[in-house]
Amino acid sequence: MTVGRTTDLARTVAFVALVGAACSRPQTLPAEHSRSEAGAAAPVPAGPPMVHATGLILDAQPAAFVVKETAAGFQIEPADARRMRSPWSIQVGLADAEPATSPGEQGKKLCERAARYRVTVDEEAGSGGPLHTLTARLACGDRWIVMTATQQAEPPAKPDWTTAWAIAQASRCALAPRR
Repeated sequence: MTVGRTTDLARTVAFVALVGAACSRPQTLPAEHSRSEAGAAAPVPAGPPMVHATGLILDAQPAAFVVKETAAGFQIEPADARRMRSPWSIQVGLADAEPATSPGEQGKKLCERAARYRVTVDEEAGSGGPLHTLTARLACGDRWIVMTATQQAEPPAKPDWTTAWAIAQASRCALAPRR
């Protein structure tokens, strides 16, 4: 088995364990291993949830992720993204209005919440293969959590959205003063 497949297997096993355990908080995200960490122990989220000024709350993330605050929310990437040929990136934020519905949208259940999403592919993205973009939205009171995840995948590989869905599930909003 190759290192890439071992990493995918570790992510999938951790995610299945997460979903099988329960959908209640506190919540543990799936293990995200770099190519050099494949087969290592799963990283454990530590610390309190992160709270953005908009009221977006993101549960603690494993040390294998780098979380940066943005104007609308958070950007999450692998800590070793510079060493990866095709790193992924996830942005999550709050919107005051429901994003426009797009053709080809699908639905997905995240525990008790319903998400609407679509996947687009840019075949001309570069040498790392086509760029796949997952855009999802979840109602959060009178606002919307909007997540955008990107991955390049060289054929015949397909993108793995396990981490993106876990981060969407780990996001919620609180009643907080809007900026």
